[in-house]
Amino acid sequence: MNFFVDMCIVIFYSDKTSKEYSKVIQIINKKQEEKIIICYYILDENLPRWIQRQRVILEEVVKKIKYPVYEMGNSERAKITLFPNDITRAKKLLAIYSLSNKKEEFYRLLVKNQIDMFQRINFFLRKVVDKKVVPINSIKFELKSAIFSIINNHSDALTLASGIQYHKEEKIILLTADKKDWTKDNLEWALPEHSQLRKEYLNLPEIKYIQDN
Repeated sequence: MNFFVDMCIVIFYSDKTSKEYSKVIQIINKKQEEKIIICYYILDENLPRWIQRQRVILEEVVKKIKYPVYEMGNSERAKITLFPNDITRAKKLLAIYSLSNKKEEFYRLLVKNQIDMFQRINFFLRKVVDKKVVPINSIKFELKSAIFSIINNHSDALTLASGIQYHKEEKIILLTADKKDWTKDNLEWALPEHSQLRKEYLNLPEIKYIQDN
C-alpha cells in the first residue's frame, strides 16, 4: 500500500545524522512496491516555513558570533519567524561553536550542512515523491476542525485531514514518527462512529510509525 508522508519524513531524509534516516531509506528502497505521496499543505506552506526557520536560526548564530552583545532572537526576522525551541537550538549551536577548537571549520560545516539539507529536501520532493495530492483550498474545514479539536495542532490537523480525504480516493498508510498526535484513538475521537463526518469518511487510514519499521 502507498505511503502518505508526514513532514517529519522529509526532514529525516534531509539529515543523514538523524537516527530515522536509515528507516526512511528502507521505505524508499521499496518504491517499486509502494509509492510516496505528499499533500500540498506540506509542500506549499508547512515545509517552506520550516526551511525559513532553519535559515533564520543560522542567521541568529552568525549575528551572535559577529556581535557578541547581540541578544539572540531580538531581530525582527527572528521575532516573526522563530519559536522558543528554535532560539534554544540556536543557543545550543552557539555553545558548541564556543567550545570548538576549530571555530572557522565548525562555522563552515554549519553552513555546508544546511545547504546539503536543503538540497536533499529538493531531491526528495522532485525524485522520491510520486504524487502530490489535496490542494490546500480543497481541505474540508469541518474535517480539519474536528481533528484540531482533539489534537490542538493546526499543522497536523491540516495534514491529517488531507490524508483522510485522499484515503477516500486511494487506500494509503499514514507514515509519521508522531505518536502523540497521529494516533488511531485521536482520529476515532475526532470522527466518532455515528457522526456525520464518520459516515463520509467511513474507513480511516492505517498509521505506521517510521521508528517501528
